Amino acid sequence: MGSEPTKVRASAALVVGFSVRTRNADEASPATAKIGGLWRRFYAEGLASRISPRAHPTRVMGVYTDYESNHTGAYTLVVGCPVLELPRALPSGTVSVQVPEGEYLRFTAKGPMPKALIETWGEIWRRTEERKEPARAYATDFEVHDEATPEQVEIHLSISHRSASPREEPTRRRISSGSPYEPRIGFSRAVRTGSRVLVSGTAPIWPDGSCPQDAEAQARRCFEIILALTAPSSAT
Repeated sequence: MGSEPTKVRASAALVVGFSVRTRNADEASPATAKIGGLWRRFYAEGLASRISPRAHPTRVMGVYTDYESNHTGAYTLVVGCPVLELPRALPSGTVSVQVPEGEYLRFTAKGPMPKALIETWGEIWRRTEERKEPARAYATDFEVHDEATPEQVEIHLSISHRSASPREEPTRRRISSGSPYEPRIGFSRAVRTGSRVLVSGTAPIWPDGSCPQDAEAQARRCFEIILALTAPSSAT
């Protein structure tokens, strides 16, 4: 593990990539582990070259979201690239996930990968159990990998700003589309509360601002927007 963790403020990011649903206990056994296979798939299928428009030419992100409870429960991991906006059609088999702007606790893993990254996560779990850091929110956490620094990965953990039991299950999660009007007006594309996902009004607008004239095409575009943003939450 690198230096001691520091509190930072991170900007919002919209990430497109492949996803899996897993839990840390499953990752401990090669027979049930999924994360290694997810990363291999990302690189084997050359997904980075099929994602456009990318927000950064060399960065890849791993986004941990939709936590069942805490670090012992299930969660969704999305491995992909940050984008400037959602494309008209997502690459086959991919989903999108929003990383909200906010305060995070940043750990830095340094050394040969993935060994250094695995060891840093192990240290994070140990410190979490000992309550050495601010309480984790278990909302959206993320890793930043950069081709320019292959032996360094930054891990960002969302921080809880309220007192809570470490095993208390989050009851509400906002899902953002990345629209600049959301923080100004005060709305979210969708809100997940327990087993329900509530979706706000959705217009059939393409990233360039145009709108299809055909009613069927409009309906399809609305569903594409909704599915792309709610898929990481395991919504059906």
